[in-house]
Amino acid sequence: LRVFASDVPGTIQSINNARKSSSKPAPSPAADPASPSAADVELLRILVSNNEPPAGFDPLVLPAPVSFDKFTIVPLASWSNGTKRISVFSLVSNNGATAVVSPPQFYREGVAAVMVDGDSIDANTSPTLFIVEDEAQ
Repeated sequence: LRVFASDVPGTIQSINNARKSSSKPAPSPAADPASPSAADVELLRILVSNNEPPAGFDPLVLPAPVSFDKFTIVPLASWSNGTKRISVFSLVSNNGATAVVSPPQFYREGVAAVMVDGDSIDANTSPTLFIVEDEAQ
């Protein structure tokens, strides 16, 4: 399997001085109703700021890692409150391969918000991926 970038709704948020992605700018929330809601972005902010999930979220069993051509997505943690699921993954290079990633690559049906704390994966760099999903999906 190969991961390819595509034009999907999303926003890019820099937290803790993370490098800005070189991908094209995402549409503004006012222009695109499918953009992450403020509540979903707030869930990510709380998780990253406090290094723990928001109140009311319980831990889930982690899925198996998923390997792509140049990198593997390794689950680190996942929580749910019954309506939203927050997951944290490490993006790890396969055999020292280099890949460029951006949040829009990880959107699919049911994904409400995505944040990646870096835009390149290589032998020395493993960005962290944060995803908020709607449980109903």
